[in-house]
Amino acid sequence: MTTINGVINKVAPRTVISPNGGTYVNQNGVLQLDYDKWGMVWNGNHFAPPDLSTKVYLPGIPGTGSTIFDFGGSTNGTIVGATWEQLPTGLPYLSFDGADDKVTISNPAVTTLEVGTVSMWIRKDAATSTQYIWCYVKEASASVDVMRVGIAGSEELIIDWLENGVNNDGLDTDNGVITISKWHRITFTSDGSTIVCYVDGAPKTLNVLLGANNGLWFADLQTEPADTLVIGGYYRLDTLVSDFAGDIALFRMTSATRSADDEARQFAAERHLFGV
Repeated sequence: MTTINGVINKVAPRTVISPNGGTYVNQNGVLQLDYDKWGMVWNGNHFAPPDLSTKVYLPGIPGTGSTIFDFGGSTNGTIVGATWEQLPTGLPYLSFDGADDKVTISNPAVTTLEVGTVSMWIRKDAATSTQYIWCYVKEASASVDVMRVGIAGSEELIIDWLENGVNNDGLDTDNGVITISKWHRITFTSDGSTIVCYVDGAPKTLNVLLGANNGLWFADLQTEPADTLVIGGYYRLDTLVSDFAGDIALFRMTSATRSADDEARQFAAERHLFGV
């Protein structure tokens, strides 16, 4: 008898059992586990499957060239310049140089969402002026509509919206919610009427810079022929600016809102991966 995942199973003699769901491959007549260069099982249980609300999920599988595979239902992304690195725990992440690095996904499956959540882990390299972490753009032209999130000069998070290239709503957290060179889990979620921000599993006050906190989300932007998700940069009118210098991991967009309890549990479940 053999115990697999806590269940006692009858297994025939000489049966090959693969840990973590990995597969064995025949290398020069010797059966070996199918590991990638990062020492992780590719087809095992390294990444939990996304829930049904997930629209974009980019956990990352290194060694795939300029493609980052989406596990959430959108098209795969294109990596430009950003490089794969690895945490001591084995988790891969993308490093952005703040000059021309970015990831783009055309027509992500979020266009019609009136509610939802965007979350990720980030680590900023140095104190600077405002750097944008991600943006969602409807039509890359001078009349562009944009939703974007960044880190401002006093290490506060900002989220703002442009309509026809002009800012019409903007929010920010209090200063100092981000610590340089430290990993943070950041989340913005909307129930259709109010935006809520969480950092490291805790809710943060959002101050109104312009307009109001009225829960604007992707469906509130104009419907245009094309839309693009950019990670590591943003659009200034019709120009794509890649200005984020730092690291990003586990980027996710969903069609579900997140509560304080949801975020506290998620942060507690993932923090060990980032050493925080």
